[in-house]
Parts: sequence; structure tokens; C-alpha cells
Amino acid sequence: MKKTIFIILLISLTGLSCVYYNTFFLAKKYYGLAEDIRKDAESDVIPPDAENLYTKAIEKGSKVLVLYPESKYVDDALFLIGMCYYWTGNYLRGIRKFDELSLSFPESEHLGDARYYRALCELELGRYVSAYETLLELQKEDRYKERAAFMLAELQYQQKDYCKAVAAYKLFLQDYPESDRVSFVYYRLGTIYYLEGQYQEAIVAFQKIEKSKVNFNDYFNAQLLIGECLYNVGKVDEALAHYQSMVADEKYRETWGDVLLQMGDVYYLENDTAKAREIWEDIIDDYPRTEVAAWAYYKMGMMYQNKYGDFDKAKEMFDLAVSEAPRNSSIKELALSKSESLQKLAEYKSELVDTSVSRLVTQFKVAEMYLMELEHVDSAISTFQYIIENHSSDSLAPKAIYSVGWIYENMKKDSKTADSVYSLLLSNYPETDYAFGAVDYFKSRGTALDSLGVQTVAYYFVKAEEFLFTYEWEDSALKYYDLVIDSFPGSQFVPKAITAKAYIYENCLRDATQATACYQQLVEQCPNTEYEDLALVKLGDKAPDILRDRDKLPIQQETREEYADADTETVADEDTLGDKLPKAPNPKKRGRLIYPEFKKSRELTGRRVQLKIFINYFGEVEDVVLLTPTGDQVIDEALVRAAENTIFDWTEDGFEGDQWYRYEMRITEPQTEEETEEDNIFEDIRGFQ
Repeated sequence: MKKTIFIILLISLTGLSCVYYNTFFLAKKYYGLAEDIRKDAESDVIPPDAENLYTKAIEKGSKVLVLYPESKYVDDALFLIGMCYYWTGNYLRGIRKFDELSLSFPESEHLGDARYYRALCELELGRYVSAYETLLELQKEDRYKERAAFMLAELQYQQKDYCKAVAAYKLFLQDYPESDRVSFVYYRLGTIYYLEGQYQEAIVAFQKIEKSKVNFNDYFNAQLLIGECLYNVGKVDEALAHYQSMVADEKYRETWGDVLLQMGDVYYLENDTAKAREIWEDIIDDYPRTEVAAWAYYKMGMMYQNKYGDFDKAKEMFDLAVSEAPRNSSIKELALSKSESLQKLAEYKSELVDTSVSRLVTQFKVAEMYLMELEHVDSAISTFQYIIENHSSDSLAPKAIYSVGWIYENMKKDSKTADSVYSLLLSNYPETDYAFGAVDYFKSRGTALDSLGVQTVAYYFVKAEEFLFTYEWEDSALKYYDLVIDSFPGSQFVPKAITAKAYIYENCLRDATQATACYQQLVEQCPNTEYEDLALVKLGDKAPDILRDRDKLPIQQETREEYADADTETVADEDTLGDKLPKAPNPKKRGRLIYPEFKKSRELTGRRVQLKIFINYFGEVEDVVLLTPTGDQVIDEALVRAAENTIFDWTEDGFEGDQWYRYEMRITEPQTEEETEEDNIFEDIRGFQ
């Protein structure tokens, strides 16, 4: 009897062991299948099939943790789940699982790998200091020495510290010349040289890449960049020959269309539009109903629009690009946007012959369309000039002058003409708020405010800020704020000046009586505005919640702890947070979107991304959080960098600085330091919105 009970108990225990082993076995199986698909894809983007399998592995691994917490597979399950989260981009969750493993199983065989991948998760999250420290420690261990050295170089690359990155990559090549990572290191070096404009060095580095040592996408991108570098050093024939050799090579068969697009671009840049059109038409014939065919139509549309000024033919090409593009393709959205812009331009032009509408407003819209959508700068200037010369007394005149000045400053790089235009704005319209843009321009040129000769509302306001923030001369600042208030009563700077005075009296001079008087003045002069709300709260006549989180003066630094420690476990959480934020004001100078040409993606171009940005009182961006990552880290970092370099119009009605805002950017084609955006930079001309 005892023997029978023992056998039954043994069978029961064995059955239980099989259950949790089978559960973990399935988790490992799903993980292994996902890894195979990911590696075979040879892409930085995780294929959907692999992502689904990683999710199944997480589900099975989690069942081991919940149902069988005493089993011997718990540490294995924790590590496997952490790895699944890493590969699917859930870095915070990955860190948590790796931490659980380290705390609960300090003797686990996975501990070292958990530390390594935890550092990689932190690297992906931009936590460079802690990632650096961990990798530095791991580099002391033989098992991780090579991997850690490589990732330390990657860390410098991701921070855009290219000087240190090059040094680290070269040291890696010196220490590990036989490593499987050598080819990828040359890929990184070539990319850095390309970004730095060292095209000959980039070519040498790219040519050292062994195809079998990197994924196909990286190798293909390197080959495309060789052609681009050859073109950039003036070797046009060699660039074309290089592309031609790629088209003749069977291993590139699946990407021949992309190579031909590059060839078409070279001919177009060399003003051989006939040859460019021939290549694009061949692409359309050979690759129907594909993205490359849609791009070929799009490029022909841009040619008709920009080279020939044939807007009807351009619209026809854009419409064909829309119909040719696959479903959910980014080029479809981009081409549709271009077609709609041309349609809108045609409607505006028809309004100009209709005497029942305001012709002046329509003319200004036409000028904006030439700038923002069609890239016809000279046409925009001539339209603005018509407004300036024939409607000088209209409120649109100073806006038009500022726009022309901005074009010469930023598009034509003609500082002499820009000086003249901005001077005209200061001379003829000194009391308008557009004069501030002129003052800002001359300040950026190193021109002293007092040397401008014309004293505008912007002049006095900027001088007041200079006295307050640079020299901390409160009395002088008060004097100039009073000049703004008394001399320019209709300016939008007036409520800002009164608020600044209240701040000085309340926080610097400790004069409660004068501060109260300023708040009373705001109530009287700024009814039904945020300034009235602020004043009423300060006077004790309304509850603080009336401000909707605007309970501090615009010139005070608002605390960011409430956002800095926010749980960003998922993108959805960040999106929800972004929806609750006020929309950012219009930029007056937008940071350029700069990233490697080979990163240009037809899936990403045209996509709109959401960011959370902290804008100070002067319209400068102090912090950026990307709410909707693209999946491409290089482009994500370029978006963040562009947002950081954007300056917003702090003179805009309703703007209150030193707080978080919601901001949207559209991914355009990559730029260089010398170039400006091709599609949407003009959306950011101050005062156009």
C-alpha cells in the first residue's frame, strides 16, 4: 500500500514538473522562432511575425512566474521575458525583468547577460550615464570585453559625439581586428564621415565592409552612400557608373528600383531632366503598383512644379503617384498633400477674379502657398512685394515685409538685402509686433540695439528683458516696461510688460502694493484673457484652478518634476499625457531635420510624430520627449534634435512660457547644415499662421 502511494505521489510530482517544463519549453520555442525570423529579416525593424512570437513567449514565460513560482525555470523565464521586451522595444519593462532577475537570483547563470542587456535598454532610453557605467564595468570581464567595447563606441555614436565615437571605433578595430563586428564598425565610421562631409574617407570606410558580415540593408545603404559620396566630391560619372554596376548585379535585384531612383536624382541635379524623366518612366513601366513607381511619379511632379512651373502637369503626376502607391504607403499621403496644395492654389487664383471676396487676403494666401507648399520663392516674393507696394496701410503690409526679410535671411542667404528689408520694417512700422522680428534679426547679426536708430515696441521690450535677466537691474527694466505700456498701448507686448512688472515688484523688490496695482491693471486692460485669470488669482478673487495649471508667472521657471518622473512604460501612456498638454505656439525658427540620406524611408517620409516639449519664457526648448517613436532610432534622435533647436514665437497671443507643450513634426527628406526643409519649413515663418 505504501509503495502504491509513493508511486502515485511520484507520478503526480513528475506530472507537475512536466507541466511547468512544457510551459517554459513553449516560451523558449516561441522565442527561438522569433529570433530566427528577426535575424533572417536583416533589418532594424522587427517583422510582425517575430513580434507576435515574442509576445507569445512573454505570455508563456509569465505563466511560469505566476503559476509555478517555485520552479527551477523562474530565472530562465525572467531573462527570456526581459529579452523579448528588449527586442520589441519595451525597454522599461525589460529593465524591470532584468532587475527582478538580479535581485531574486544573484547566482543565476543569466546574471551577466542580464546586466549587459539592461545597459542596452538604458542606452535605448537615452540614459547614457548609467549605461556607460555598466558597460565600463562589463568591459573588465573577459566574457563581455569585446561586446562592451563595441557598445561604448555605439553610445558615443548615439549621443552624436562623433569625435569620441570615431576614436572608440578605431580603438575597437585595433583591439579586435578579427571580430565579426568589424564590418559594421566600418559602416558606422563611413556614416560618420558622410555626416561630417568627409566623403572620400566615407568611401574608403564603406568599401571595407564585407557583405557577409552585415545585414543586407546596411550593406545596400552603404553602397548607395558610396554613390552619393562620389557625386558630392564631383565625380558624377563615377557615381553613375557605381549605380549602374549595382543595377547590373543580381544580388541587388530586389532593390534595383531604389538604385534607379538615385540615378534619376543625379541626372536631375545635373539639369539633365530628359534623362531623369526617362529613368523615372522606365521605373513606372518596370515596377507598376509599387512604392518606387509612386516615387517616380512624385519626382516627375516635383520636376514639373519646380523646373517648369507647370502646375497642372505637376498635379497630374501627384495624382498618379497617389493611385500607384500601395495602400497605407507614406508616399501616397505625401503626393496627396502636394495635389491638394495645387488644387488649393487654383482655387485661390480663381478667387482673385471674384470681386466679392477680399483680394488682398487671397493674394497673401497665394504668397504663402508659393512658399509653404510649392517652393516658388521668387513668386512668393513678387506677390508679397505687390502687397507692400499697393497696400502699405493695410495690417498685412508689415507681415509681408517681415516675410520677405525672412526669405532673404534664411532661404537666399542674402544678408545685405535682408538688412534692407528689416530696416524698412523698423522704419515704416515701428509700432507693430513684427518689428520684434527685425530687432531679433539684427541682434543675431551682432548689431547693438541702440545702433538701429529706430526705437520700436520690440526694442523697448527686449531692452527691459536685458536689464532684468542679464544685468538684474530691476529699476531700469521697470522704466523700459513702462515705455512699452505707455507708448504702445495697442501692442500685444503690453500685458506681458505689466505681468513682468508685477513679477519684479512681487519677487524682486518685495513691494506688495505695487504688485497689486499691476494685477489690477491687468484685470482692467486684459479682460477675458489668461492675464486676467492670473491677476484674479493673485488678487485672491478666483481659485487657482482657473488657470488650468497656469498658476505661475510666464517669466518664472515652472517645475518639471511632475513630468520628469512620469511613468513612460508604454507609448500609449505618453500619448495620453501629450493629449492633455496645450499646443505649442508657432515656431519662428525651426530646427533642421538632419539625418543620413540612406535613412530616408518611403514608409516614414511624411509621417507626423508627436512630441512633448518644455518651452521657456523666451521660446527656447529646454527638454524634449518623443511620444510616438518611428522605430528608427537615428530618425527619432534627429527629430528630438530638430525640436531642441526650434525657437517658438513667445510673442504669440496666449503663450505662457516655462511649461510643457504638445508639438507635432512631419518627417521630411533629410537635410544638411546648409539646406533648409523642402516641404514644410515655411509653415514656421513667424506670423504666417
